[in-house]
Amino acid sequence: MGGKPSKNYLLGKEIVTGQEFYYTNTLKSTKYIRRNTMAQHKSAEKRIRTHARRAKRNLADKSTMKTLLKKVRTTQTKDTATTLLKETISFLDKLAGKKVIHANKASNLKSKLTKYVNKLK
Repeated sequence: MGGKPSKNYLLGKEIVTGQEFYYTNTLKSTKYIRRNTMAQHKSAEKRIRTHARRAKRNLADKSTMKTLLKKVRTTQTKDTATTLLKETISFLDKLAGKKVIHANKASNLKSKLTKYVNKLK
């Protein structure tokens, strides 16, 4: 098989008859790397399915996180920023608990957002 995989994607990973296609997005193009990794055991097949489900969920959660961060950063009034900050901090803690993002990253983001909201008048 050459070129772009013909079947539908599942978040950067496509499993086609024993071959997985990983893609990495760069600024200009998308690179495909082919690996021959056919699952040899039932547990490995389940692992592939589980990984795909989790990757999909994690991507959605990261997108939601970015949206919440953007909402807080673009807010001009302190009242709305405070309510959005509470929601965002709760969501960041949830993501850190699920290991979607590192705990230190969540802590850094919470600190920066809190400083921003405290500066508002």
